[in-house]
Parts: sequence; structure tokens; C-alpha cells
Amino acid sequence: MPRVIRFAVAATVTTLLGAMACSNGDRSVTEPSNQLDVAALLAAAASGEPSAYPTGAPAIALPVPSTAVLGGCTYSAANQRFDCAPRTILGLTYKSSYYLLAADGTSLSTPDASKVAALRTVFDVTGTIISASAVAGVKDSMSVNHHDDLTLSGLLTGNRTENGTSTDHDFIVFDINGTRTTDKIDTNGRTTNLVLTTGSRYPTSGTIATDATTTANFGSTPTSFTIHSALTFNGTSTVTLVTTIDDESTPVTCHIDLVNFTTTCS
Repeated sequence: MPRVIRFAVAATVTTLLGAMACSNGDRSVTEPSNQLDVAALLAAAASGEPSAYPTGAPAIALPVPSTAVLGGCTYSAANQRFDCAPRTILGLTYKSSYYLLAADGTSLSTPDASKVAALRTVFDVTGTIISASAVAGVKDSMSVNHHDDLTLSGLLTGNRTENGTSTDHDFIVFDINGTRTTDKIDTNGRTTNLVLTTGSRYPTSGTIATDATTTANFGSTPTSFTIHSALTFNGTSTVTLVTTIDDESTPVTCHIDLVNFTTTCS
């Protein structure tokens, strides 16, 4: 299996396990019966985060939106949403907002469980990370520009379904003893009909697909390739990841066991 696909599989499994663990963590505070548990919904919605499943780009793992919005979120009448205080960590600035939507699509200012039909989250990450490599003579940096927009609907009916998109524009610079190489990575992700069933740890159906184009410049010779990846859920702990590189005719299909952290590819 090509190195770039091996990286994609490893990154996908690691991030997915983190999202699932977050969405199923115990909460020590019991909310009033008519009060929507927004924090728990945000954590569950992280399962549909398209950018959490990189397709070969050696990008860093970004925190899921739920970790960025816990605390410091207030309703803005002007924006018709809850805006959360930005956080800057290691050179990256995280901005989060969420909408509580009624059945007719209007924005609500209170988390009334009897009225909120959908949760929409908007998450942005921008900035540059400078890495201190353990290898002498090696320096690298990564500029990140991430945006996603996800909507978890069906909160009143019990059929929770998530749809949305994300974009990433990352620029990585490697400097090895004065020789510079660069990677520009543009990724478009989409979550389609991801069904999150109450009481089930894993989405029962749906897909998360990404298309990532990487342009690498090694000296004066740029090379470019595109990776398409589709992650399919079926309600069990085993998910299917199909990955195709534009210059290879045969896709790589992997079955990922989220319990034992094992991957079988063909």
C-alpha cells in the first residue's frame, strides 16, 4: 500500500476513535428535562466532521468543534447564533459558533429541547505552527486555514442525521539543512446522511468523503496528485474506507475495526 494511503488510514482511525470517545463520555451533571444538552450534541456531531479524516495530507489533527466551544458561548441577536470566545493554542486560533434551529429553520436563543429541531455548527481554524524537530538541521512549519459547516437534524423526531461540508487550505514548509520543500494541500470534505442513533456508539449509516489535492515542490520540480477517500458506516464497529489516488486505477479498500484498532486492506 502506498505510504500516503497508509498515513490516511492511520489518521482516520485515530481521529475517529477520539470523536467516538468524546461523543460517548459520561457527564456528571444532569440537565433539566426541558433543557437540551448542547455540549453532548456538539460532541456527538464531531462524528460527522469531514476534516477529521485526512486523505493523505500530513496535516495535524485538529480538535473537534465540541472541545473549542465548551464554555464562553453567548447568544448574538445580530448573528442569530451562539458565538464562542476564540481560543489560540500553539499558534492556531479556533473560532466556533452554533445555531439552535426550530423546525421551520428559524434560530432560537434558548436550548429548549421541545423546540430545537437541528443543531448547526460552524468551526474555523487559522494560523501557523512552527515545529521544533528532534532531527538536527530540520525545520518545518504549517499554515492552516480550516472551515466547516455541519448540521445535525432530526432532534425532535429521534432520527438524528448529519450533513455538511468542510474545506482545508494548508501549506507546509520543510527546511532540511537549507534545502526547502513545500506541500500545498487543498481538501474538500462532505458528510452525507450520517445517521446517529441514540444509544449506539457508531453511526448506523452514511458516508464521509474527501478530495485532497497535494502539490509538492521538491526543488524546482512541482508534482501534484489528488486522493479521493470515502468512509462508510454501517452501525457496527467496523467501517469501510475506500481510497483512490488519481494516478492509480485500482482503489484501496480497507476495513477498520474501531474496537481492536486493526486495519485490513486490499
